[in-house]
Amino acid sequence: MEFYVSRLLYEEMWKKSSLGNITEHGRATALIPFDNNFYVTCGGIAGKFIWAYKVVDIRIYQGEKEPLEYSDQVDAFTNGTRERSYCGLKIKYQDNWIVLTGPKMEFYPKADDEQLQLF
Repeated sequence: MEFYVSRLLYEEMWKKSSLGNITEHGRATALIPFDNNFYVTCGGIAGKFIWAYKVVDIRIYQGEKEPLEYSDQVDAFTNGTRERSYCGLKIKYQDNWIVLTGPKMEFYPKADDEQLQLF
């Protein structure tokens, strides 16, 4: 799924990427509010797009996948019991467990924001 966001929001999302914190510490750097949901950003190509997953508190998670921590998620992918995705990944944000839910979203900066900055 694709979303086009203002350049300002796009840059904020990029600065708050959780990719390193997820893989190293099992934690989200920040939650990004957008369209009445919260997202965790986890990669992309600078200036082009950002990947993100919608997150929910583990206490209200109703997905089909059992929530797994990062190392368990990697093991499940390696063993062929789970597809390669962060969907169903259980991580910490502050003192709370949250679960990344799919599908992976792509956020793009709006092109007309670039035009406006020229003037």
